[in-house]
Amino acid sequence: MNRWATFLLKGVIILIGIVALGLCIFLFPEIASRDAEVHPETAYLQYPFLLAAYLFSTPFFIALYQAFKLLIYIDKNNAFSESSI
Repeated sequence: MNRWATFLLKGVIILIGIVALGLCIFLFPEIASRDAEVHPETAYLQYPFLLAAYLFSTPFFIALYQAFKLLIYIDKNNAFSESSI
């Protein structure tokens, strides 16, 4: 694979990770607090919602890391080695 292609794919993975991290840090708490203001009878669910959102986003970040690591192995021509599996 061309080095520019893997460089581009690494950049896309990093960009996706930054956007997803921004959502986790800025958007999820805003959504939870806005919902707690609109529906005060279910305001106690704000923290379980945040906990579930962060727990469900963890496998996504792990998958992004694994894809980034695989692209590094492709750059080193070790794509079909034991370490990449």
